[in-house]
Amino acid sequence: MPRVISIVSGKGGVGKTTLVGNLGTILSKKFDKKVLLIDANITTPHLGQYMGIDFCQTTLNDVLRGKALVDEALYEHESGARLIPASIELHDLKGIDISKLKKVVAEANKKIKDTEIVLIDSAPGLGREAVASLKASKEVLFITTPYAPIVIDVMKCARIAEHLKLKPLGVVVNMSHGKGHELNKQEIEALVGLPVISTIRHHKEVHHSLSARKPLALHSPRAQGTKEFQRVAEVLLGVESDNRGMLARLKEIFSRFYNTTPEDTKKMQAQ
Repeated sequence: MPRVISIVSGKGGVGKTTLVGNLGTILSKKFDKKVLLIDANITTPHLGQYMGIDFCQTTLNDVLRGKALVDEALYEHESGARLIPASIELHDLKGIDISKLKKVVAEANKKIKDTEIVLIDSAPGLGREAVASLKASKEVLFITTPYAPIVIDVMKCARIAEHLKLKPLGVVVNMSHGKGHELNKQEIEALVGLPVISTIRHHKEVHHSLSARKPLALHSPRAQGTKEFQRVAEVLLGVESDNRGMLARLKEIFSRFYNTTPEDTKKMQAQ
């Protein structure tokens, strides 16, 4: 069975969809994982637009209404990730029962049999949409910005996830400027009660990728922001990465050949 992970925030505008899009892209393109992305933010969906997929004839809304099968709402992204978008049309909110999301995810796992990881782009907050995403998941990853009101909202979401007995993967701190007025890693961990697995700085390249309607990992694969998103993917997969610079790696290589202890030096001098 695939891993089903909800990406959850206590408030909108913290970069949740950006994280989902880049994680899906990196997991698929770099790590060759079969990834399914689901936009479960029914009232204000953005994932399809962020991934550059427009004018979807069939969407998650149709599946939730029972008017389409889940594989009919499936679209393939250029990264290799697959996406089930939600409709951006206001009239498509009629007749939606978001509580059926768990059944839709189960159906997707049956019909799209090679899926390894499902990432659910949850609605922000603690409304019915957000809770439905949590109930459809097995694991949860939280995202916040480094400010107390947003972190406190994440703390509330974490308590709901704990009540639902979901596996918490930790917290991603997004849009950090590294300023003194921001909460630091230790303060955030103390408030939420979960580890901060990555801090993503505020990068201008993210805005450029938004304009281009491409995930940063595709738009600017060598950007620092892409490396930070990749770090989150590595944590999710349990992959060890070497984030040291080239100079540090060269020093280690040379040390293998030229590393000598004081005792070695004395022996060489005695000879």
